[in-house]
Order: sequence, then C-alpha cells, then structure tokens
Amino acid sequence: MERKDKSLNLENSIVGTQILLAQKALKDKFHQFDNLFGLITKEDWLEVATKKFLGNNNIYQKIDFSGKMGYQNRESKELTGKEVELVAKLSAQLKSDSYQPQPVTRRDVSKVNGYHQVLGVSSVEDGIVLEAIAMVLEPIMESHFLNASSCRSSMKIMDCIQSIAEVTTNENYKYWWVVEGQLERCFQEIPHKNLMGVLRKYFKDKKLLKLIKSFLNAGIILNSKVAKPNCGVIQAGNLSSLLVNIYLHELDLFWWNKYGILTEYQQNQRRLGGLGNVKYFRYLDDFVLLTDGDKKFAELLRLEIEEKLGELGLKLSNEKGKITHLNDGIEFLGFEIQRKHSQAQNKSIVQIIPSKINISRFKDQIRELTSFKQVNNDVAKQIEAINQIVAKWAKFYRYVNSSSLFRELGHWINERVYLWLRKKHSNLSSRMSIKKYVMKTYKIKTKEGNYTWGKDGVKLIPMWKYKIKKYSIRDKGTNSYLKF
Repeated sequence: MERKDKSLNLENSIVGTQILLAQKALKDKFHQFDNLFGLITKEDWLEVATKKFLGNNNIYQKIDFSGKMGYQNRESKELTGKEVELVAKLSAQLKSDSYQPQPVTRRDVSKVNGYHQVLGVSSVEDGIVLEAIAMVLEPIMESHFLNASSCRSSMKIMDCIQSIAEVTTNENYKYWWVVEGQLERCFQEIPHKNLMGVLRKYFKDKKLLKLIKSFLNAGIILNSKVAKPNCGVIQAGNLSSLLVNIYLHELDLFWWNKYGILTEYQQNQRRLGGLGNVKYFRYLDDFVLLTDGDKKFAELLRLEIEEKLGELGLKLSNEKGKITHLNDGIEFLGFEIQRKHSQAQNKSIVQIIPSKINISRFKDQIRELTSFKQVNNDVAKQIEAINQIVAKWAKFYRYVNSSSLFRELGHWINERVYLWLRKKHSNLSSRMSIKKYVMKTYKIKTKEGNYTWGKDGVKLIPMWKYKIKKYSIRDKGTNSYLKF
C-alpha cells in the first residue's frame, strides 16, 4: 500500500510539472523553453516514462538482459527490480552524456481504420527515453496545437470525423467542394534540418535538441544493414507521431493565418465577393480542406497547399490530392463521407459509413481465421479470436451509419464459422451427417432466444450486439494538461 501511495504521489508530481509547462506555453506563445533536459534525466521522470512505455496497450517489449527482445502481457503496474536498475542506468548515462540511441527496426502498421503507418521499433531503453522526451514536449505543444488538427492526446479519429459531419450537415454553409490530402511518405520524408528548425521555435535547450537529433541520426535497420537517411522520423520510434504533428503544425498555421482566423463578418464578405472560405481537418499526415467556394477556388486552394508543402519538403500522394464534390463522396481515415438525398427525410443528408476497402480488409481477416488451414485449431480459441476482431472493428465503426452493414456482416460471419466447422469435421466417420453433427455440437441458444456457434462456454458474439451510438466530441479544443 505504501509503495502504491509513493507511486501515485510521484505521478501526481510529474503531472503537476506538465501542467506548469502547458500553462507557460499557453500564456506566452513565443516563449522558448530551456532547462528541460534535466527533467528527462531524473530517475522519477524516467520511472514514470518506463511505466507508460511498458504498459502501453498492456503489451510491452520484454526486457531481456541477454540482449534479446520479445513480447508478453504486462499485468503489474509496478516496476520490477531489473526495471528499477535500468532506470538508474539510463539516468546515469543521460547525465554523463554517454547515452547512445540504437537504430530502429522498420515496421508497417495497419490500424483498424485501414490507416497505414510506418513505425520504427526501438529497443526498450530507447523507448523509455523517447517516452520521457514526449512527456516534456507534449504538454508544451498541446498549448500550441490548433483544434482543426486532431493531434492532441485526448482527441481521436472519430473526433475528426464528427467535426467534418457537423460542418457538412449544415446546409447554411455549403462546404461541399473538398481537397483531399494525404502526404506521400511523410514519416520517411520530413527533412531533419527543417524539423530541428521548427523545434527550435519552441525549445532552446541545446542538450534536449541534441538528444532528439541523436535519435534521428541513429538510423534504420533495413535488410540487416543500418541506413542513416537525413530525413524521416521513424528513427524516433514512439516519439515519431508527436514529431510529425509538431512539424505539420506549420501547415496548420498556414491555414489558420489565411482562413481560420477570419471573423464571421470577414467570411461573409468573402462569400459576397465570390471567394471561398476554408475548413481544415487533419489527423497525422492525412487531411481534408472543405470550401464553400466553387471548383475553381478549390483548384487554387490545392495549389496553395502544394506550394506550402514544397516549402516543408513534402508533397501530396499521387493517389490523394484530388478535388471532389461531397455529392460524389470522399474517403478519409477509413470512412466514406457522402452527401446524398434522403427520400425518407425529403432533404439532403451526409452519410458516413466504413470505407469499402476497410470492409474488404475486415472480411479478409475473418476469411483467414475460417480458412481450411485453420481447421485443426481449437474451436473455442478460434471463436475468441474472431470475437476480438469483430469487437475492435465494430466498436470503431459503431458511431456512423453502420446498422444495416453490421447485420449483413453478422450473417456473413455466422455462415463463415458454420462452413469452417463443417470443414473441421469433413472426415467424420459416423452415420450422423456432418451438418447434423455441427448443429448438435456447436449450436447454442442465446439469452435473447437467438442461436449462435460456441464451445466450452465460448460463443460467437453477433456483430449486431454492438449497438450504433451517437458520438459526442469529448473535450473539444481542450488541452488535456489544463483540465485539472
């Protein structure tokens, strides 16, 4: 109990420091922070960073002091003796300027929304130090980030989608022409020189900047060789997304200073003058610009953005960057957003549904689990695996127009599992038919009076069990470090 109280007091103390940093950044937007490196070297700071890094998603890179790394579930929130020793070692190395980051291993990650991100997998030691750096940078930068970009730690993809829905469903505004934007190889192409220049706008702590630069210069392991490009942030491992958001804040500011800052009166004057106004929404390296101007204005807007991106050393992906009317629909962050006429409501509505490509990817996962090569697997464990995929996908998409899709996919999954069970018992040597055996052995009645498949107390959870909900943006425009 005493150890838990000490741990809680430690975390509260660090949160208090982060709040002070956030308040200072909010009060003085031009302040350049110094004397931050000392925070990172403190054992208390590194201890909390270790807990955050190792406890991320309840999966962590197992510390193996023989030099090998693996993955396992982390149940305890308290550090082990070896982890405490590692914290002391990292603190000493940072203070003596002897700490050397190691090259990262590249990994392509596909998230539930279909969003692909290139990440660098760091060693445990580097991951902890990077987390400690993030604990310093994030509260300061959250006081600078704009509401238009969902890059605050408390904001999620659905916050971005819901914000778009609120703008596009208002018929008074008519933000119907869209410039779709996705940056080409953003995580791999951000120039180090430019990035360090942006960081120096907010931080003048030379030791902190040197440490960040040492991670960028550490390199990437490719085909058993270490490459050391002068661009890209995946070398910064678990800090890379924050660095991308800090760098693309320059793009956010470009929009804000020209369009976002305009008063309602100024926007009305632009409309009367035949000029368009612009709404901007970004999530990492994916963004959209919505305008109430015409297509010609949207084309000029795209040219403006391309010019600014050129200054940043970036460019739009060839697959994106197109100009689309909302009536034709756009795909953004794993969703399809389209304005169409509703006969039932006798008016135009904006429909948001899961993207076709993500539905296809989801089905591929289910097909893999119900394929012939999986017939020797335990039924209960296989159903648990399917339930986990369904739950993750359904919880992500339950806030949009998905009810009919959930029913359709639920029937499809049920049929896939049934066919898999039949394949599993295709060599059944019995007078009973395979169909009857499967029905007798695995068909289970639910509390609602429906039927599903199950075994040993584990049953297939129908997708329709995940009810569609209305999404509310939480803490819109709030710096999570200033809520206390």
